[in-house]
Amino acid sequence: MHTNRKKINKAEWLVPIGLILLSVVPVVAGAARIAELPGGAEITPDNARFFASPNPGVSLPGVGG
Repeated sequence: MHTNRKKINKAEWLVPIGLILLSVVPVVAGAARIAELPGGAEITPDNARFFASPNPGVSLPGVGG
């Protein structure tokens, strides 16, 4: 049985892997921020607006109205 599989070289994987690695930083930072908000983080002038809201800083695009 003969299959026509294209040999994939390493250069073709650089862009997808690079994009995935670049997305890791904001995902980790966002998860840390979300975990910090309900845990009673220190309120400073820079972050007071997040604590003034009844639902601080969590939104999901495309969910709800």
